[in-house]
Amino acid sequence: SPTTITFSGSLGERAFTRPEMKFAASLPDAPQAASFRVAVDRAGVVRYCFLDSSSGDAALDEEARRTLALCRFSPNDKTTWAVATIVFGTDLALPGPAEHAR
Repeated sequence: SPTTITFSGSLGERAFTRPEMKFAASLPDAPQAASFRVAVDRAGVVRYCFLDSSSGDAALDEEARRTLALCRFSPNDKTTWAVATIVFGTDLALPGPAEHAR
């Protein structure tokens, strides 16, 4: 199954758009899901995005953080905090043996 992003609380119920997701791991092992604390302002823009639980791959965590920062939500009457979880799927590019040996 492909990589998914889910949001907790009321953000999980709001419509959102996200950029195309093309993640590439820097380590050969399959990563864990990564979770982030995010704040979305009244206009639907992600204003804060803090790593809460690492995937085990720092470069992949940073890719995920940048992707979340580009998500846009339907407007709301207040700033909303939630947890965003990214579960990496079969579309994740894993490095070959030569790439990992560098």
